[in-house]
Amino acid sequence: MHHAYTRVAFPERVQPDQLDQWLARGWYRMGQAVFTCRFVVHEGVLRSAIWTRVDLQDYRFRTSLRRLIAKTERNFRVRIGRPELTREHERLYLKYRGSLSGDRPADLRALLSCGLPGQAWDSCAVELRDGDRLAAFSIFDLGEESIQSVAGVYDPDFSRMSLGFATMLLEMRFALQRGLRYHYSGYVMPGEPAMDYKLRTGAVEFYEPETGLWKPWGGIETYTLPTERMHAALRRAQDCLRGRGVQQRLIQYRWYDLSAWNPGVEGCIEQPLVLLSPAPGGLWAVTWHLDRGRYALQRCSPAVMRTSEGDSRTEGLLFVEETLAQTATAEGIAAALVQARRL
Repeated sequence: MHHAYTRVAFPERVQPDQLDQWLARGWYRMGQAVFTCRFVVHEGVLRSAIWTRVDLQDYRFRTSLRRLIAKTERNFRVRIGRPELTREHERLYLKYRGSLSGDRPADLRALLSCGLPGQAWDSCAVELRDGDRLAAFSIFDLGEESIQSVAGVYDPDFSRMSLGFATMLLEMRFALQRGLRYHYSGYVMPGEPAMDYKLRTGAVEFYEPETGLWKPWGGIETYTLPTERMHAALRRAQDCLRGRGVQQRLIQYRWYDLSAWNPGVEGCIEQPLVLLSPAPGGLWAVTWHLDRGRYALQRCSPAVMRTSEGDSRTEGLLFVEETLAQTATAEGIAAALVQARRL
């Protein structure tokens, strides 16, 4: 199924040149899957996911980054090679996870596999040790001309030493030494600093899905974020509906990407922001499609998806009964909703 903004694939094996192709199109590894998205919910807030990379062709570490690498190598024993993940790594991950806010996979196996069998990736690890004590490690995957940074874990006892960032710099140096072209570190969320450490490397590029081009990070200042565009479009529709006396409310819809991760689920709303208005036996939903630049009016009903154990974890799920109208203007979608209410 082709989801509006979140797409997922489950490859059995990813060849190095295939990984380069995935990454160049703004896709990324999650466990044993590869995915791309335009939105992400972080601590309950909808954010734009902006994919990043560093072009290493003419890259040079600036002085402060060289100093951090040198300091790390003075204080810790560095090993880069194939992952040798043991109970020691698992214990460190659990300690690291416990020091952070937000949702994280329950254990290291879940982080790297997401419950899927097999190993689709050609992976390496950076490992830092304080004597015999494991202080930090990161996992990265090798492509033909690029690497992707998958996970970074460090002991909170060393939090002042920037070991998570240091392992990423060591990944980049590894890539430079091997003559690789790109280092991919995943997405950032403008307006939320949790991922901004990825920008500290300098020479960052961001992926613009509308054009399929990678652009210098400085261009982000003139790029209107997906969340901003969608909020603005739905506020215009909201103003038109208010002007017509229509009761409505704008919600952040948590299940917008459910069908992307669950291929058997169909017919649900796929937009992260929805204008809802009461309808006989259900709800009218007004949404705005980011790429098509069009509004849709749909009649929806509450739905529940149950697990194999019979449990429900999808309160608030909206099933689309019928699409009544699509239009490019807020005035047009407001008129369509008023007309639907009269029928």
